[in-house]
Formats: sequence, C-alpha cells, structure tokens
Amino acid sequence: TFFTSSNDTSHHFRKMADIEKKLFEGNWPCAATLISAFSPANAIEINHKLFYELYLKWNYTPGSWEEEDSEALSDLAMKCPHYEGAVIYNARSFYNLVYQNQYTFFGDACDPVGSYKSGHEVNSESKFTNFDVSIYPNPNGGYLNLECGHCDDNTEVIIYDAVGKIVWRKAIKYASGETLIQFKLASGIYNVSITNQTTQQHETKKLIVE
Repeated sequence: TFFTSSNDTSHHFRKMADIEKKLFEGNWPCAATLISAFSPANAIEINHKLFYELYLKWNYTPGSWEEEDSEALSDLAMKCPHYEGAVIYNARSFYNLVYQNQYTFFGDACDPVGSYKSGHEVNSESKFTNFDVSIYPNPNGGYLNLECGHCDDNTEVIIYDAVGKIVWRKAIKYASGETLIQFKLASGIYNVSITNQTTQQHETKKLIVE
C-alpha cells in the first residue's frame, strides 16, 4: 500500500485503502470513481490523491498523459517526505518508472518548515548542512557502516524500497558505538533515512544492494 498514517482510526484511512486496493487490482474504472469522490482532509492526503490521480492516468489512459502531468509528478517527487508524507517516495519511484531512460535520485533537502530547497540531485543533502552523514560500502551485500557527525543515542534508521515501503527499521545508539547496520534485502535500489530524533536533523541516502 502507499498510505501510512499515525491515525489509522481515521475514516479516511479506509477510503484510501479501498482506492489502493482497486489500483493494485488494476480495476481502473472503480479506482477512478473512488478517487473522484475522495475529499482530502489535510496536505498529506492531498498529496496522496494527486499521486493516485497521476498513477491512474498513466495506467488507465496513458494516451492522455500530458506535459503538465509530468510537471505535477516532478513537483510532487521534489517535496520533502519528512513533512509531506511517505507518498513522496512513491512519487519518486513512479517518476523513475515513467522515465526509465534516466534514473533520478531526489535528495531530501528539507528546511525546518518542510519546503524543498533544491531540484533533482545526484546526492542527497541533510536538513541542516552540518549533519554529515555517510554510509558505506555502497553498493553492498547486506550490511553498511554509518558515519554521522551529529547522531546520538536517539537515532532512527529506516530503509525504504523502490515503491516507498518500509522494509527495515531500527532505533540505534550511535553515540554508544552502534554504527554497523546489518539487514537481509533483495538486490535493488533503496532509500536509507537517518534521523536524529533529538534534534530532528534528517538525511536520506540512496543505497544499492547487490
């Protein structure tokens, strides 16, 4: 699924889950009806609805895809997932699916109020320029070392797959020496999100698993 929320009891969660079920099944007419009837309650849900609309249009009526749709998808992909919701990762993966001739990595250069500072980037940047995060080796085969200039014992590491699904998550005590991260993931391209939960400094890196 695309939608994640800290408020799973919301009636909107069920509506969005129904939309995603129809999209997953390829039931485009039913998905179109549900998307049209859905009224977002907040900015994150607005982003989800836009993603649903673009995803539906590309798959259901690809001949109607226009330049403005590409621009809307690009704008959505360049938003800050830390503030705008995990669907931003889905938008990035979808963008790279649509434009397969060139893989674009979108860095998470988010400022404190959640806007996106820079456009398409080859390397990600941190929310604050002195976060100083690096991961290696990259590519790797199931483990990586983390170096972080401003991580402490309240650091969270999350790995997302190509469609934005969380496939690995752990709170680590970096300041106490926990710097080696081990995991079992299929070969592919992932995004690794590192967040200092104390300061809310955040950075995302591209990870290639061989």
